[in-house]
Amino acid sequence: MPKLLSALLVAAIAAAAAPASAQDGKQLQFLSFPQGSLVYGAAAALGAVVAGKTDYTIVPVPYAGPQVFVPMLDRGEGAFAVINVGDSKQAYNGEKPAYERAHRNLRLVAIGHENTLAPLVTVRSGITSAAGLKGKAVSGVYSAHQSCLDLANAVIANYGMAWADFNVFPVPSVVPGIKALGEGRSVATLCAAPEMAVVKETNAKTPIRFISIDPSPAAMQRARQAFPGLEPRKIKAGASEGFVEDVDTMVYHFYLLTHANLPDNAVYAVVKTIWNSLPELRQTNPVYRSWAQERMTGRGVTVPYHPGAIRFYKEMGVWSAEKDADTRALLPKTQ
Repeated sequence: MPKLLSALLVAAIAAAAAPASAQDGKQLQFLSFPQGSLVYGAAAALGAVVAGKTDYTIVPVPYAGPQVFVPMLDRGEGAFAVINVGDSKQAYNGEKPAYERAHRNLRLVAIGHENTLAPLVTVRSGITSAAGLKGKAVSGVYSAHQSCLDLANAVIANYGMAWADFNVFPVPSVVPGIKALGEGRSVATLCAAPEMAVVKETNAKTPIRFISIDPSPAAMQRARQAFPGLEPRKIKAGASEGFVEDVDTMVYHFYLLTHANLPDNAVYAVVKTIWNSLPELRQTNPVYRSWAQERMTGRGVTVPYHPGAIRFYKEMGVWSAEKDADTRALLPKTQ
């Protein structure tokens, strides 16, 4: 563990020093959400493990959101990124308003962690349910983070409400939305996940609480119209910061993505390291607690797998003709 923590510190220092456009040989940039987000912490943790077990280093580089860094990844101006399943589909196909064009160089490395979604408020607000949000200042707009807007829209649809029910405080992405809550500029944010560093920091200064979504089938169906793949899940009181009582939440999955031109050996080395190092990764970052070897490859994906990842999954005996057909059907017709 001391060696792992030391490597984590080295990765963090490298991240701070690395220029945004640099990608030198075996230094692989992980294009990430801002510092304080779950994904940034997960990228740093992965970088520490990869540096200790391969010839590669992974450096997390923060950006406002996927609408900024996905086009960069598609152009090969970075090696990896993590975005959710809904945003991955929109990016690969070029679905507006999030993406003006298709990003057909994106490739899937692994189906990764689950994320949990629930509205977040301050304890001092006295809000304990959706009814208490009406007329209140709520973080919104998410100008650089379309998937966060989509998720907030899903929460609103779940509640049977509309943005007009709130006094919207505009923010660019998830982290500023939560910081606005802690600073008193809003009393709620509809796009937040447990275990985020910024959630922990906010709670230390201003105690926060998650409030429940509506887990009924009809309400969940409304939510899925705004964001596909959402499923209800109850989180017990005390599970982490903000769970003052049992809370009904929604969960969805994230993809670890790369681009078509990253060498097969690099992708192979990274996916192999993740596969073999999940126990270590789970000790360093909560994101990896919901990673599972059996779920890293699956059917019905929205982005084709990278050949380097496929090579590893074949060696592990978890690749199938059906999965191969899924990837081939998604590849651009010239390939």
